[in-house]
Amino acid sequence: MSIQLVILGTNFFKGAYGAQRGMGGSGSTLAVGQSGSAGIAVGSFDKQDRDNGNLCSNGTGSGDREFDAPHVWKATYEVLPAELGEISLKVDWQHIYAGTRGQAETVAGDTRTITMKEGATHVLDFVDIEPDAKDYCYRNVTVALTAKIAEVPELRYETLEYDLWLRHTDSAGKVHERQFRTIGSQGELVDFRLLPLRFVAAESFYPNGADIESILEISGAVRGRLRADGSIDLYLSASRWIDAEEQGTPRRGGIGDGGTKVFSALPGETVGMILPSPRGSSCVTVESREHCVVSAKFYRDHQDEIILTVNRVR
Repeated sequence: MSIQLVILGTNFFKGAYGAQRGMGGSGSTLAVGQSGSAGIAVGSFDKQDRDNGNLCSNGTGSGDREFDAPHVWKATYEVLPAELGEISLKVDWQHIYAGTRGQAETVAGDTRTITMKEGATHVLDFVDIEPDAKDYCYRNVTVALTAKIAEVPELRYETLEYDLWLRHTDSAGKVHERQFRTIGSQGELVDFRLLPLRFVAAESFYPNGADIESILEISGAVRGRLRADGSIDLYLSASRWIDAEEQGTPRRGGIGDGGTKVFSALPGETVGMILPSPRGSSCVTVESREHCVVSAKFYRDHQDEIILTVNRVR
């Protein structure tokens, strides 16, 4: 696992705000059961050894490094066993503040167990200042942990091809399908979006004679990682949105749900994920007339399945 203690800041320069961006990070590559540490420092002291109030980046390093800065964050972490596609850490962190050089005290921190998806960010602390017109660097800083699986060197340049299908089966047994094909690097999270399905929900509802359509649209992300034994670890996440709109117009909102599945497969093997029955309702109002499409009723005895086949690109 590659574990990083990172810091993000919102840019501020002489009265003008900018975007949030990364200010730096420090970390370790560890296996399950191993421990590491990291430290980050922010700010500086003036000539009287007092905190001068800025949030400029001051340095990064291991958790045992001594920093000369008003704000110092230190974290130690141990990698715990976790389910496929997840990373679990035991974390002990501290925010150490010195308003005057040499007079530091711990102002925040705790010990916690974190379980998160690969590539996710877990926020530990946040500091905000009220800058004046002459200040620069950052308006605020966010301190967080990120984690991802370190790629096996001999497999890091592998490429995988994903063949994704939506198979929607209605109550009469008719099948409606959408397909999306893409490729991704080893361990890369690849987004997908399938063309929407449209079903007439109310005929000639609009003054122009247009129908109301229920729009079903699915998007998501997939990540594959080839293993040394030839199998592929897969993470599949799908979001489904259902909305009611005028015939031929795009989806503008709706009710969302979805599902996530983590599994292993062989190259060329087809796997599937069935989404739960949809809930909620979407309403259309035209000239004081309202029509609501209740998903549980409209899509009763329907089924949505995401079907995935992955192959190694030679």
